Amino acid sequence: MIFGSLGVARAQTVWQLMIWRFIQAMGASPGLSVGAGVIGDIYRLEERGVALGSYFGVRPTILIDLTSGQMFP
Repeated sequence: MIFGSLGVARAQTVWQLMIWRFIQAMGASPGLSVGAGVIGDIYRLEERGVALGSYFGVRPTILIDLTSGQMFP
């Protein structure tokens, strides 16, 4: 995923940008599906909705806040 991000940053044409974004998405997508699968294995069906909502709703917001705080102090 880091290589995809570096490629996106250094892309000079739209085609290069599209290729590097595809590579970047391939690196990022397993994290979402594996995380959702683990939640599906851990929680019962009745509790799974709340857990998945917390995972997909809160997690990206927290990561964005933490990383932007480190990048722009």
